[in-house]
Amino acid sequence: MRTTPLQFTTVSRSAEGPSSIHYAQIDYARIVKSGNSLAVVSVEEEDADTARQPITLPEGHVIIGLGHGASPTPAAEKILTEAAVRLISTVGDHSWKPEALPIESLVQSQAYIFASDELRDGATRRVYAARMGDAVAVDGATIGALHALDAEMIDETHQKFATRYGMRKRRERGGQDPTNVALDIAGDAVTAIAADVTRLLGMAPALSILDLESNYPEDLACTFAVTDMMPVGFRVGARKYSDQADVRAAIDEELHRARLVPRMIEQTVHLLDL
Repeated sequence: MRTTPLQFTTVSRSAEGPSSIHYAQIDYARIVKSGNSLAVVSVEEEDADTARQPITLPEGHVIIGLGHGASPTPAAEKILTEAAVRLISTVGDHSWKPEALPIESLVQSQAYIFASDELRDGATRRVYAARMGDAVAVDGATIGALHALDAEMIDETHQKFATRYGMRKRRERGGQDPTNVALDIAGDAVTAIAADVTRLLGMAPALSILDLESNYPEDLACTFAVTDMMPVGFRVGARKYSDQADVRAAIDEELHRARLVPRMIEQTVHLLDL
């Protein structure tokens, strides 16, 4: 297997310049020191110089997502730290806790929204418009009605997948059947990724937008419940793994492919747009 180069994409809504946020991710690969620069190499080919792909870091804020089996060598990590590159797990692995980017505008917007009923109303509608795909309907509904519609959509999606995959037991946190186990692991992983993104963006975890009794990582994770958490949990649960390590590995694979980190960054920037 030949190593795929790191391909950076701009995930912030800003134009060219130092405020742009650039993201790339790898799995089953190592970031290594190569001369005075960096390269990425498959873990299966770490000793094969010809398999190394050079890394060119873009200007601006740079984030590298690390999936299953991905990490930098100590020498490479030193270069990345000196270049102010942030490392984050794509699967909610607690081994990588990203340092906050030097972006003060997001946490300032978060505080303004938290303190203002009018601004929080607008931010809440942006979230529901993104989830439901109908900005016109969202603008014409009360926030209470939107909360109810969102809960109904989550319940309907759960029932759809339960029917498709033949889930016989009801949804129960801590349930020991394969589907409940997979849904719990997927939910915990998505929430962990959301917490890491919150930390990465320098935001205040305690300042919720959608539910003042919740917190921002939970707000963000819930935004991806229907599109990612439930589908992944049901698909992996249907495989009926007997070992939870296999369940976690399968969920890691799916969440890495889903590229939740850049999507959560984009969602946050959109949510906090004043």
